[in-house]
Amino acid sequence: MIEQLEKRRKAMQFEELFARIESPSSTRAALRLFNVSNEELAATFKPSPTES
Repeated sequence: MIEQLEKRRKAMQFEELFARIESPSSTRAALRLFNVSNEELAATFKPSPTES
């Protein structure tokens, strides 16, 4: 019984993750990665402690 519940919980987690991945907002965000301008990309840069 516990094993069945655990399997179902994992399946539900996968279904939720898959739904988020397929969502329109996730698709837009992924496409945005390839369409960002140099200026927009530069504005997000923050050097790490080893680079300052």
